[in-house]
Amino acid sequence: MQSYTPAMKEIIKSFYRAVPLKKQLFIGLKSVWTPPKSIYKHLHFKSKFRIDLSNDHYFYINNNNSEIENDIFWEGLDNCWEKVSLKLWIELCKDADIVFDVGAYTGMYSLVAKCMNPNAKVYTFEPTDRLYKDTLDNAAINNYDIRVEHLGVSDKNGQVEIEGIYQDNKFVDSVALDNYIDEKNIKGLDLIKIDVEKHEPQVLEGFKNSLDKYQPTLLIESLTAEIGEKIQSYVDKFDYLYFNIDEDAGVRQTNEIRKSDYYNYLLCKKEVAQKLDLI
Repeated sequence: MQSYTPAMKEIIKSFYRAVPLKKQLFIGLKSVWTPPKSIYKHLHFKSKFRIDLSNDHYFYINNNNSEIENDIFWEGLDNCWEKVSLKLWIELCKDADIVFDVGAYTGMYSLVAKCMNPNAKVYTFEPTDRLYKDTLDNAAINNYDIRVEHLGVSDKNGQVEIEGIYQDNKFVDSVALDNYIDEKNIKGLDLIKIDVEKHEPQVLEGFKNSLDKYQPTLLIESLTAEIGEKIQSYVDKFDYLYFNIDEDAGVRQTNEIRKSDYYNYLLCKKEVAQKLDLI
C-alpha cells in the first residue's frame, strides 16, 4: 500500500481545501449515492446545511468539519449519532414549554427543541469556549431566541474543572441549577438533557430542589454503573420510570439506573412513557 509523507499529505489537503462549492457537490452526490463512512469521513466542508425533522420542521446547523455534523449531513439525523435519543427528544419537545440543555456541545438538542416548539423557552449551558461560540452561531443562523450560557453546571456556584475537547483540562465558571432558576425567576421546568461527561451526580446535587418541585422529564447520560446508582439516588423517591437507551437496539425499561447500553437514560413519568409508546 502506498504511503504518503506528512508534506505530501499537507499538499493533498491544501488542494482539497481549495476545491470550490464542496457543499453543492456533496449535495449532488448524496442525491444519487451515499458513500460509506470510510469515504465520506474525508468529504467535509465548512458551511451551514439544513436538517429536516419532518415535512414542516427544519433548521440549519453549521458544519465546522466536526465528525457529528458531517455524519448528520451524509446519513441524516435519524441514522447516526444519538438517533434514538433524538427521536425521543423530538417528541418530548412538542409539549415542553421550558427546556434545559446542560452540556450543549454545538447546540443540537437546543435547536431541535426550538424547532419543534418555537414558543418554548430554551436555556443552554456550554462551558467550552469553542463549543459555546458554535452554539451561539447555530442559534443565530436560525433566529432562535435560545438563552446560551457560557457556564458549566455543578453542585454549587463557583468553578469546576472540565475535560478538554479542543484544549487541556481547565477550570470554568459554574452554576448550580437551583441558584440559576431562582436568580432568573424561572417558573417551571418540563424537560432537561444532562450530558456532562461523568459530572451528572454533581449537576443533580445542585438541582435537587427544582427536581423535587418540578419533576421534569430527564434525558441523562450514565457512563458507569456508579454514576447510574448516584443518579438513581436523586430520583428514586419520585415515580419515574427508567428507560435504558441503546442507539442501535432501541429502548428497554429497567428497574434500576446503571451504565447505559450506549450513552443515555430516559427518566419520565408513566403518562409520558405511554405517550411515547414505551409501555
